[in-house]
Amino acid sequence: MQNFPVCARVRSYDFPGNAFCYVEGVVTGIVNDSYSIAVDHRVFDGKIVSFKPGCVVNPPLNGLKGIFGETCGVVWATDRYVL
Repeated sequence: MQNFPVCARVRSYDFPGNAFCYVEGVVTGIVNDSYSIAVDHRVFDGKIVSFKPGCVVNPPLNGLKGIFGETCGVVWATDRYVL
C-alpha cells in the first residue's frame, strides 16, 4: 500500500468508492497513524466547493484496518511535490 512523505501533494477521498468527493492538499506531517493535509481545494459531488482557510484534514494512513476494510483513500494528486 502506498504511503506519502511530508511535502507530497495528495488527494484524500471522503467516501470509499466515491470519486466525486475529496480534498487535495499538501502532507504537512504524519501523527498517530494519520496524515495532516493542508487543504487547498475541496470537491463535493464533482464540484469545487468553499472551505475554511487553513483547513487541515487528518485521514488515516493507507493500509490500516478500517470499518470498510483496509484504508486506501489517499492517492497522489497531479502535482506530486510542493517545493
